[in-house]
Amino acid sequence: MIAVSHGKGVILLAYCCMTVFYNGRKGRHPVFAKWFFYGFYPLQYLIIRIIGKNV
Repeated sequence: MIAVSHGKGVILLAYCCMTVFYNGRKGRHPVFAKWFFYGFYPLQYLIIRIIGKNV
């Protein structure tokens, strides 16, 4: 058996689960979630930048 570090093992396990349970169809994508993340990502980077300047 191939020895892998803990981090690589977790990634490998996640990959295997996604591969096994993938059914070829697109999942649900509510409109709210789409617009929430359009705003969330730039806001997240802005907050990180402000915190970085104050540290």
